[in-house]
Amino acid sequence: DVAVKNIETLEKDVPQEVAGFTVIAHDASDGTLLSPEAQVAYIHMLSADYHSILPGKAAAQGYIADLEYLKKSGVERIYTTHHEPESADAIDTKLAYVRFVIQAAEKAQTADEFKAAVKAETPSYKRDQYLDMTAAGFFPAK
Repeated sequence: DVAVKNIETLEKDVPQEVAGFTVIAHDASDGTLLSPEAQVAYIHMLSADYHSILPGKAAAQGYIADLEYLKKSGVERIYTTHHEPESADAIDTKLAYVRFVIQAAEKAQTADEFKAAVKAETPSYKRDQYLDMTAAGFFPAK
């Protein structure tokens, strides 16, 4: 639909037709777009085996809200900007990750301590630069 330029032009949490599909825009943190008919969703980043960019606790909590929304929706396939399509199982994996990130940030005294805790919990995760950005959000330079 040429009139729809981006998710910001859609009314939030209301079914709307776009290019012949019913879509629901939901945006607690990361531009989530759901197509209930097709049982697919788009979220900017999911990536069950990548670190996420979470620029602070409020952003992480918003991301949890987006993921819980997707989980309740019954979506079967998730498309993202920075990863291959993933199954709904990736939602539980990422929820656990984000909750751990919040806990690690609350316990850590420094960004380095935080990053070490997250890496110890998720040693196979890729994209350490995303973890660096998250650490900067939870532990801003003074």
